[in-house]
Amino acid sequence: MNDEKIEHLIKRYRNLFEKKGLDSKKLHLIEDKLELVLPDDFKQISKVFDGYEEIAGQSFFSFDPDVKGWNVVEKTLFYRKSSCFLPRNFLALREESESFVVMETKDDPKLNTSIIECSLSDANNLIDMKFYDNPTIFPSFTDFFEYLIEQEEKDRQQK
Repeated sequence: MNDEKIEHLIKRYRNLFEKKGLDSKKLHLIEDKLELVLPDDFKQISKVFDGYEEIAGQSFFSFDPDVKGWNVVEKTLFYRKSSCFLPRNFLALREESESFVVMETKDDPKLNTSIIECSLSDANNLIDMKFYDNPTIFPSFTDFFEYLIEQEEKDRQQK
């Protein structure tokens, strides 16, 4: 993970949006309730981006566990119990129509973790990563965040 790149992305994000991030207490709460380890880049970016504000035309589940009914904790637990059988090492970030976005987690927070956008019907294939449809995979949350910022900047330039 590149701290300089993350800082640069955070500056670009702040030029587009007001800061609405989480403190480390809420991030620990997510980890405790879901029994997983969030990657360091996700934690750094979550200090300014709480997931709840639309970016690049996409709405995410709030990273803030206090947002009732529409947060990553409640939604991840829901998908773990649903027919999706979301594996325990994934965090649900977004679901819209037939699109499902998740973040893989690992035991070491310093390791990059993939962000996967797949069809909802392919969600139960996350366990073995053998998809029927062609998912979009970002190598890290940093790369995914960079993509979102670039899309938001393009959208604003076109207006």
